[in-house]
This record gives sequence, structure tokens and C-alpha cells, in this order.
Amino acid sequence: MDNDSPYSDCFYNFEREIDEEECVKFVTSLLDVDPDRVRKLYREIRDDETFHDVIESGLAVTSVRPDDLGPNWRDVLYVLVRHQAPDTVVETGVFDGLSSAYLLRALDVNGGGSLISIDIKDLEILPSDIEDSTPGWMVPDDLQPYWDLRIGDTREILPEVAAETAIDLFLHDSNHDADHMAFEFDAAAKGMESNAILLADNVEYNDAFANFAEDNLRNVSKLTNAKKSLQRDGGIVQNDKLGAGLIR
Repeated sequence: MDNDSPYSDCFYNFEREIDEEECVKFVTSLLDVDPDRVRKLYREIRDDETFHDVIESGLAVTSVRPDDLGPNWRDVLYVLVRHQAPDTVVETGVFDGLSSAYLLRALDVNGGGSLISIDIKDLEILPSDIEDSTPGWMVPDDLQPYWDLRIGDTREILPEVAAETAIDLFLHDSNHDADHMAFEFDAAAKGMESNAILLADNVEYNDAFANFAEDNLRNVSKLTNAKKSLQRDGGIVQNDKLGAGLIR
């Protein structure tokens, strides 16, 4: 990151770029997939200029944004969804909808599937320089037919989702307190069959992911996707990671 970046205080700029071979290593340690297939899908999203132009336009309206949309861990989300072709993806924690957009783009290219996104409307964390901002405000219109955004408490909504549909891929990226992460993993797993993918961002915050993985996941894989992360209590986590595993 450039020291004179106009967005130097934005949490996005603590993230690391994820290159092609890091993506290949992460995905092939998680799934039995040809590395060349991963490379093809990685290049597919990196070369998707139409998608990137739309996302850049959405990001341009706020200062809470990355400097640029270079290679990042959301490319991995795209690759996983493109390869697995899930019917139902569930994520918790939406914020602006950047990760949602990558998941939705993969569903769009696949030609089917749905993303259920759960978040509260916390005005304290949404960008203050956007009038009437709401979670997922930057998700492109043409991807919204695949999207089911549910605003409310994850502790109420996630168990409902797990009861109503089979979850093929779950991504935790909401409240990273240990008890909340543990709750989400347990709740989501109730709707997941063997070999479904569970992912969680910021797994170095605490032991919740490691504890859940020990008894419930196989092919556990981690990807260092941030140089540092800031905790709610003001602490700093160095070399934070995205974690993933397959439900046993």
C-alpha cells in the first residue's frame, strides 16, 4: 500500500494481494481439483473487466474502500463457487457487499444458485459519506436476481436458514467474537451435509475456528489474507487468515 494513499486508514488496505499460486495451493488443499482448473477460474475472474469496472464504480462513491481492486481473497471465493456450482451459498456479514458481489458473479456465470446474505443494519460501521447506506449497497443490479439479503440478527435468522435449505457453502464474516463465531459454525453446520464447504474470515482472532475444525472439518486450509486486522477491543492481529474446511 502506498503511504500517501487517500484511503490509508481503511481496513481494506490491511489486506494482502493473493496471487494465482496462493489461490491454487489453498483450493487444492481443500478440494480434489486439478490445479490447472483452479488457474483457469482464477484468471477468469481476474480478467473479468466488466465486473471489475462495475465494482470500481460502486466503490468510487465512498472513502471506505480499497485503493484498487487488485488480486484479493475474494477471487478464491469466486473460484470455489464456480468449481463447486452450489445451489445455496450463505454468508454472514455483508457491509458494502464486496464479497457478496464475487460470490454472486460466480453464481451468475454458473447460471444458477442463490446467495443468502445475513447482516444487521449497523449505521455505526456503514460508510458515513453515503446517504442512506444499507448493507450490500454496492452489489450490482444485474447480480441481484441471485441474491436474498436478510436484515436482522444472525442468531435468529441463521438457524431458520439452516432449517429451510441445505447449505452447500457457508462464509462467516460478521461478529468475530469467539462465542458468536462458535454459534454461527454450529448453526450453519446443522444445514450442511458431508463435504459442504465452511469458510471463515479472521480466524486468528480466537480459537473458535480451530476448535470447531477439530471435530467437524477435514481438509482444513488457511490463507493469509491480511497483514493485520483490528479487533473491536483495539487489539491487533498480525497475519490474519481465511480458514476453510469440508464438513465431515
